[in-house]
Amino acid sequence: MNWGHKIIIAFVAFIAIMGTLVTVAMKQDFYLVEKEYYKEELAYQEVIDKMRNFNNLDVKPGIELNDNQKTLSLTFAKGNIPVEGLVHFYRVDNPNLDRKITLSNKGDESSYVFDLEGMTKGQYLLKLKWKDASLEYYTEKPVFIQ
Repeated sequence: MNWGHKIIIAFVAFIAIMGTLVTVAMKQDFYLVEKEYYKEELAYQEVIDKMRNFNNLDVKPGIELNDNQKTLSLTFAKGNIPVEGLVHFYRVDNPNLDRKITLSNKGDESSYVFDLEGMTKGQYLLKLKWKDASLEYYTEKPVFIQ
């Protein structure tokens, strides 16, 4: 085998490797943090204001995993009971595993318990946003469900 054949074999091997890499890259799943990230980015100052309101609270809501991580309890102080809100279990690696729960308070509820039984095990980011009679609040907390 002379040097000409070796060059042709090297080119064919290079093309095969590049073709394999392109095929693998095209089959890769990727998820954006938000589907409409540009619109969300424009409204981010509102999120900053809600986080500032949360940081200014004297008594912050209690977020605890209970019963061997089968339930999550959320307890609000008497002064900032939510009128409405949203609890979002955000899964970074797969948005199909996200779970959103709406908070609606018709009475004087200051405590909520959420069943985590059907959720896939792993790392979640708990995004909690709510509003009371006067202000809106937002916070995030990492939660690991085993």
